Amino acid sequence: MRLPRTTYWAFVLALFFACSDPSSSGGAGGSGGAGGSGGAGGTGGTGGSAETRCEGGAGGEIAIPTDEPDTGWEPEVPASLYRDVTADPRPETCSSEYGYVAKVLGWIAAPGGKPLPGAYAQLCIYAANGTYVCLQPAEAGEDGVYEIEVPAPFRCVESVAMRAAMADSHRAVVYCPFVPGDEPVTRLETPTVLPFLPPAEDLPTVDEDETGEVALPDGLRLQVTPSLLVYGCEDYARLGGRRIPADAVGLCGEASQLDGIYAFRPEGAIFPPGIPFTLENSAGLPPGARVELLVLGGLATVLHDGTLVPEGEWAVFGEGQVSEDGTTIVPDEGVTLPFLTWLGYRLKG
Repeated sequence: MRLPRTTYWAFVLALFFACSDPSSSGGAGGSGGAGGSGGAGGTGGTGGSAETRCEGGAGGEIAIPTDEPDTGWEPEVPASLYRDVTADPRPETCSSEYGYVAKVLGWIAAPGGKPLPGAYAQLCIYAANGTYVCLQPAEAGEDGVYEIEVPAPFRCVESVAMRAAMADSHRAVVYCPFVPGDEPVTRLETPTVLPFLPPAEDLPTVDEDETGEVALPDGLRLQVTPSLLVYGCEDYARLGGRRIPADAVGLCGEASQLDGIYAFRPEGAIFPPGIPFTLENSAGLPPGARVELLVLGGLATVLHDGTLVPEGEWAVFGEGQVSEDGTTIVPDEGVTLPFLTWLGYRLKG
């Protein structure tokens, strides 16, 4: 059942602001509230009027970083990841069915392994006590290493994911789940890699309630109505993305098991009825093959049927089919993009 637009808006924004999103403002995000209702979200707008024009290319010139390729490089773990730190051991009150994490050290890099100082990492935790929280972000140092101390009430966990981003960088927001063990200090040796996402080319100027075709690199085409984005024309002007190889260094979770992956920016909800899209069949799937379409859980990711997708988890939101000429993946009628995070697809069955 599809949520009414006003209910959907209030629910998503309540979760969004409860968790906070430092990447949109560059500031520090606060801790999240309980995972039930997420707190009162305030009143959202109803979108722009037809008189509001969304200009293409509003972001000006974009500095393209000199990143290495996504694949074919070997991470060199910074020495400071192994520095001596102390943390409280697992208490008897945290039973063996749960993980335990008191402190996390990890590192953030660009493709190729260059550290990204100034990027930040944020833990989103489903705690054993039933609480959901996204902790205060920690900034990476000159070697890309960050350190996060988990407050005592949230150290006994059901699941935990790392959210990493870099404000005003045109890089993807990345979510990586991990499984803490019995040791109080978790050291994440695999880097969290933030790929650069080029902006859309020739972004058409449209009214906020009109639909324009947006072409992203690697054969991804979106039919975008700006008023369906949380910040309307502002988000529309910032649209970007590209294909990420399934064997890219730093991918985590189930990403490497997918046949194709795309990352988007800016991160955020897409209100019903969503954004229609088509994909280039870059994986070479056979003509006529059935394909499952998945979205990566990000900050307050809610599908249009009301399903909440946890951070770092992939969820199927629909299916599609490879065209008879084998060039394109076309979603089934009514299947639209529900959220701007990462999009994946895989051969069904």
